Amino acid sequence: LQVEGGELEQIETGIGAIDAFRSSLRVVEEGQEPTGRRMNIWMSRDARRLPVQVEIDLPIGSFLLVLDDVT
Repeated sequence: LQVEGGELEQIETGIGAIDAFRSSLRVVEEGQEPTGRRMNIWMSRDARRLPVQVEIDLPIGSFLLVLDDVT
């Protein structure tokens, strides 16, 4: 797994606007290039480090998951 990023963005969620760091992830086979699949995860900037948004491209389509509530 290759991880790159750390860009700060503001994400609209079910609990309001949250400052979050975006990291891009790519799956790689040992010694080869990354697959063409894109995966991004946004983690909240605060001490809780909540996963506030996840974006994934798959052969069957794209998925966007956004945090709706925290209990």
